[in-house]
Amino acid sequence: MIPVWVNSYVGIPFKAMGRDRSGLGCWGMVYLVYREQFSLDVPAYSEHFFTVYDSDEVGKLIAGEIVTKWKPVERGTERLGDAILFRVKGIPSHVGVIVEPVEKKFLHVLGGDCIWCHTKRIGACLNSPSGEHEYGGVGSCVSRYDAPIWCRRIEGVYRYEQ
Repeated sequence: MIPVWVNSYVGIPFKAMGRDRSGLGCWGMVYLVYREQFSLDVPAYSEHFFTVYDSDEVGKLIAGEIVTKWKPVERGTERLGDAILFRVKGIPSHVGVIVEPVEKKFLHVLGGDCIWCHTKRIGACLNSPSGEHEYGGVGSCVSRYDAPIWCRRIEGVYRYEQ
């Protein structure tokens, strides 16, 4: 069952490199949820980004901190609050927070592309169950990480330990 607090994050708009409720990037969602819900002071990483196109740095930064703070979690043992890192175009660059491990659901922020194929294309979408692109829900939302669009992109699941 998804915790009630998750609803207060759904619908927050996308804002490149955003770190507060006025707008969030994908790392901003992790940062805000960890601070507000788990009282964990994770790095903001905002000083490492210059544009939204630097998003692959999220994966590199997490990978660089794995030795000290971010511990890899074996698939199937993930729990509420773990960070889940995805590859986009082959680069680990999208991250969210697991909010319901039994139902394989995570909270994350999408920035304007189709939620199924991550493009701005028009016409048919081969990844969508309906066959159509879906642009609704841009901003923060809950998705299933076992859905076809996400499961093949999982780079890893990580737990932050202070």
